[in-house]
Amino acid sequence: MEHNDYPALYKAADSASISAQSAYLWLIKGHVFLLVVGAGLVIHPFPTKEYSLFNAFIFLCALGISVFLAVKKYEKHGIAPVQLQSL
Repeated sequence: MEHNDYPALYKAADSASISAQSAYLWLIKGHVFLLVVGAGLVIHPFPTKEYSLFNAFIFLCALGISVFLAVKKYEKHGIAPVQLQSL
């Protein structure tokens, strides 16, 4: 059975699921990237106000993504990391 043979409701749900999983994966990647960059900036600090503000901005962005993910609760709605690996 080919994808075109499935009912429209199945195709719509499949499309919505794929887009939600893609958004979740990009958010996780962005979160990890920001945390790694922030940790790297902390290793070699420069004693300037701008550097400290930039580093704080990086961590606040990571915190914002973390709060967003906690509010959306993607993992509670059937999107598990095991499913993301199969994409």
